[in-house]
Amino acid sequence: MTRHLLSPTLLTEALVVLLATWLLAGMLRLALRGKTVPRLNGMICTAALLVLIPWKGVSAAGWVAGATAGFSIPLLALVAHATGRMLGYRGFLRTSDLRDIGRGGLVLGVLLYPSVLGWVEWDSYQFGWMAYPDLLCLIWTLHLLIRGSQLGWILVLTLAFWLFQTLTGNRLGLMESTNLWDYLVDPVLVLVSIPLAFLKTDPEPEPRHLEAQPQNPPEQAPPAA
Repeated sequence: MTRHLLSPTLLTEALVVLLATWLLAGMLRLALRGKTVPRLNGMICTAALLVLIPWKGVSAAGWVAGATAGFSIPLLALVAHATGRMLGYRGFLRTSDLRDIGRGGLVLGVLLYPSVLGWVEWDSYQFGWMAYPDLLCLIWTLHLLIRGSQLGWILVLTLAFWLFQTLTGNRLGLMESTNLWDYLVDPVLVLVSIPLAFLKTDPEPEPRHLEAQPQNPPEQAPPAA
């Protein structure tokens, strides 16, 4: 499927809508000084109208599509998490999950972008069309799922979309490329991964049996006769 330079893919549209929702929610909470939490449905609908309606023939998502090669699915998950937090929700990523995404993004960036920038002679981008990187990614995904990391489920979704795009010839319109690299990593994700990779571990929760115990006042000695 061939798209115009300023014609955004579904992934780009979703990411721009989430970013606009995050910005609108942030400005509203700042204006109201945090007294009310914006509603999710209303904010997303407003953001979608703002970024998807064409202005001078091109929507805001189209301008973003013309300025970048695309975004990865892990980056979309990060933006969705940040948007939910801005709207007052807890979010679905723990600190350990964010750190896993950061470390994974840095490793993928180190493997891919030196060749893209011409710093090395080999072309690592071509590995995204080969079989053994897919197997390595599957092993990595299983390892994360066993550990209980949410990044594992993000990679499951990434591999599912990539496989569907490859088998159907880009009919889904999620992304123009069928190269696995484009679904896993992008330059923005690599930059965001730098601080995420060094996040501290979540604090240990207090044991439930200690939380449930009532705090009884100390016993007083009986008065002397």
